[in-house]
Amino acid sequence: MQGEAVVFLTAEKRHDGIYGDFNIAVEPKFHRRGLGSALMERGLNDLIEMGCQTAVADYWLQNAKVQALNRKYGFRTVRAYNYYETEATS
Repeated sequence: MQGEAVVFLTAEKRHDGIYGDFNIAVEPKFHRRGLGSALMERGLNDLIEMGCQTAVADYWLQNAKVQALNRKYGFRTVRAYNYYETEATS
């Protein structure tokens, strides 16, 4: 595990400072170890320290594990977007 990135967290204040946007990710082989919860708590605490009153989390709707984690921390679905992808070709 040395030198290997297993988690990812971004937390930033947006717009007028009322809300913050953050994203977390955990390498799949490290799931079910409490890392997602630890990142969630750290991200929310960081946003509170920045003076944010509301947190916004972006995630794929198909990701049931992230949905469950978000609900555990009081998030609710406000808006859903459809994203489309294609292979980049030159």
